[in-house]
Amino acid sequence: MFTDSVWKWLQLSAKDSNTSVGEFIERWARSQIEDTTPIFPVSVFHPGDETC
Repeated sequence: MFTDSVWKWLQLSAKDSNTSVGEFIERWARSQIEDTTPIFPVSVFHPGDETC
């Protein structure tokens, strides 16, 4: 959930970026992840599998 002011900022920022709010948020989130290691080990979602 976002405050009204944050939602409006997201909408305006997404419009300036010619994208949707969802895509804008996803791009920002991906830019914050510096390493490619999964946040959760693969085995959390697929028991028995190992992460690389």
